[in-house]
Amino acid sequence: VIPANMTITPITTGPLTVNADGTVTVAANTPAGPYTVTYTVCETLNLATNCDSADVVITVVVPPNRVAGIIYEDSNSNGAFDGSEPVAGGYTVQLVKGGVIVATKISNPDGSYEFDGIPAGTGYSIAAVDPLTGRIVTGRGMFTVGAASVIVDVNLPIDPSGVVYDSSTRLPIAGAVLRLTNSAGTPLPATCFVSPGQQPQTTGADGQYRFDVLPGANAACPVGKTEYRLAITAPAGYVAAPSTSIIPQAGALDASICPVDGAVGGSCAVQPQLTAPVGAAATTYFVAFLLQAGDPNVVHNHVPLDPVVLVPGGVTVTKTAKSQIGLRGGVMTYTITATNNGATVTSDLNLVDQMPIGFTLVDNSVTLAGAPVVATVSGRAITLPAVTIPAAARVVVVLQLRIPVNATPGEYTNNAYAVDAVTGARIGTGGSATIRIKAEAVFDCGDVIGKVFDDRNSNGYQDEGEVGIPGVRLATVRGELITTDTNGQYHVPCAMLPDQKIGSNFILKLDSRTLPSGYRITTENPRVIRLTAGKVSKLNFGATIGRVVKLDLRGDAFDAVGDQLKPEWQSGIDRLIAALAEKNSILRLTYFEDAESAQVAKRRAAAVKKLIEAKWKRDGADYRLQIEVEIVKKQ
Repeated sequence: VIPANMTITPITTGPLTVNADGTVTVAANTPAGPYTVTYTVCETLNLATNCDSADVVITVVVPPNRVAGIIYEDSNSNGAFDGSEPVAGGYTVQLVKGGVIVATKISNPDGSYEFDGIPAGTGYSIAAVDPLTGRIVTGRGMFTVGAASVIVDVNLPIDPSGVVYDSSTRLPIAGAVLRLTNSAGTPLPATCFVSPGQQPQTTGADGQYRFDVLPGANAACPVGKTEYRLAITAPAGYVAAPSTSIIPQAGALDASICPVDGAVGGSCAVQPQLTAPVGAAATTYFVAFLLQAGDPNVVHNHVPLDPVVLVPGGVTVTKTAKSQIGLRGGVMTYTITATNNGATVTSDLNLVDQMPIGFTLVDNSVTLAGAPVVATVSGRAITLPAVTIPAAARVVVVLQLRIPVNATPGEYTNNAYAVDAVTGARIGTGGSATIRIKAEAVFDCGDVIGKVFDDRNSNGYQDEGEVGIPGVRLATVRGELITTDTNGQYHVPCAMLPDQKIGSNFILKLDSRTLPSGYRITTENPRVIRLTAGKVSKLNFGATIGRVVKLDLRGDAFDAVGDQLKPEWQSGIDRLIAALAEKNSILRLTYFEDAESAQVAKRRAAAVKKLIEAKWKRDGADYRLQIEVEIVKKQ
């Protein structure tokens, strides 16, 4: 048939229109359901005599709802992605409704994420979780998903609400537990936040905390202006909040007018910097806030805690790292400060530093009060012997550790403390420093690529000339959905962080409902592959279209007491094999129960399947025959 010589004319009218080229246009807002379209196809030169009519049934479905955005570091705190700001890949993005996490995604290396097929409804929110610390670093809500809606630019700025820090050293404090309460001190329910993981929350090595309130999500967090308060439980070694050396501002901060931030637009910044104040920087902060729907985020509200004052004669050891982020194979510089709180000289003191597993001391890197010293290394312990600290004074030790090149992503903590050189007992309090090794896409991620292809010979492998199938959807066990491109290809960047030593299993399933009409899968589904860190793995799925040959069976075709076909039907199997060999086919074997039991029906169907497989192996064509068995129970 040459299409240019044909004339197509629709007979029926309605929301579906047959076009001159044979395509069908569906009118906007057409209700879902099946539609029958009748049309004629005529030879253009013989419109009156050479024609035929046909019906086609087309099922209209509502397109899936979609929410998408980018996770980024909001460097200028204006609440908008400016294009040049750093993006955050590998973060867990949560879709939350009514305080319940309904779906999760992993942000791509470019910071982007996307949720498809979201049920229409209200009260949705989005939250992003740092995969290494498990803390929620940003969120947004509430928003409504309507029918067939596409909501883009739900960008999530990583803009911490503040840092909990030591009022004396100005260093971040880990282990502080924060809750957001009402004015009476009652903690808000988890449904008041973009994710239930925000109430309560515990600070990590960076001391950061963040609350994202959803006005109207619960009676405890109304839409109108409401007072909220920070409740902080101090970790060991710190006095209960609030600080008495750095007193919080009186009253509540009204976020609507934000009197402490002179910049127009963006967030309400209590302090100008992202980190805790140092030197002569202002120490303004609040523990009460007036918030309502539409207010900007309150950020940089850094909260101090006072350390416990040691009794005279004690020794305080603190430790800091030059940076919170370490690089594999790199060198990290640590500073250990030992303070004598007593009125007499402390001598015969050993300073001990306990290294993380795999870390090594850099040769000739240890200094005491700026002068090189020799330290002893035993296992993970680095010891500086016979240290003397004058009364009410301190000594400073600087050393460097090399990070192992095979370090896995995560946090690494080493501890420093003082030991009596004679008794070996610890003296005073120790200190610790934690650094973090970030996951790197090139070295830590396991990428997956693949193709959904037209397996014309049904052998399960992509042979030359077998093209890809576009628009097919695949799903991971974490709920991520992937759709093949115009060439049938797909890519799952950083599909997972496999075990660094032995790898990890990754499962991917093809949604057969999204295959073109008449296609069936010819490969395993779902498929499992072992991912290795830093490697790209391939998973292909085959599908083919072919005729379906039906074989219906009843009990009277078998021996009365056995599972064998009667002799007069045996030759029919040979004719079936010949018919199947003519063209790639799928055999659908249906057994209709009658007076026999279900067990007999299954046994007979299995016997016929086995017979056909044996004859196909001997006399069939060169393609893999798929046999579908169905038992139709008697009514």
